[in-house]
Amino acid sequence: MHRLAPVLAFAGVALVGPAAGAHIALSSPLPRHVEQKVGPCGLGPDDVRGAEVATFQGGETIVVRWTETIDHPGHFRISFDPEGHDDFADPAGYDDFYSNPAVLVDEIADKSGSQQTYEQEVTLPLMSCDACTLQLIQVMTDKPPYEVGTNDLYYQCADIVLEGAAATESSGDSQPTTEGGSGEEPPPDTGDAELGPADDGGCGCRSGGAGGSGLGLLLVMMMARRRGRGSR
Repeated sequence: MHRLAPVLAFAGVALVGPAAGAHIALSSPLPRHVEQKVGPCGLGPDDVRGAEVATFQGGETIVVRWTETIDHPGHFRISFDPEGHDDFADPAGYDDFYSNPAVLVDEIADKSGSQQTYEQEVTLPLMSCDACTLQLIQVMTDKPPYEVGTNDLYYQCADIVLEGAAATESSGDSQPTTEGGSGEEPPPDTGDAELGPADDGGCGCRSGGAGGSGLGLLLVMMMARRRGRGSR
């Protein structure tokens, strides 16, 4: 048991060591790892996805939570890459906000004092992806001049999956359908626009409206002429 004590103590230091040197600590979603010195996710460009993967819905608004373990003036930025972490880019300066299309929320104000906790609402893109990444960076402004790739930045990434937002394909004919559902246009109406459809009852004449009045007048005139001839 006494021989195990130094080993356990060393193991404890090894586990706590990286976290002790951290400046930011993601708590939701959980980070890929605790390393954060080299961008874009803490271990350099060859960094790989970890075992912690959070699943959300495409277009969902989530709350990103983290702690600033060591106080530095500056701000924070949250970005999103739909595949890996190649789309992330360092800001060009202390006041370089929203210059990268991957940025979701920028210029998140720093709080004064160590062990400050942060909560930031973020709306994820309306899409589906299996290897997307959320990046949190801390931009520190207390060591000017600013230089990309120096200690002005700290990085952490969370591996996530977005689902349920796949684009739906339209199906069927886009043309309007008739009541019969055939999709064909209805036949043209051959009736008078004012009288309605033709209804001649098989005689070729109309029975109502102005057309009916004209026919009645014609019959009266014909009867009058016949009477005139009969009286001669």
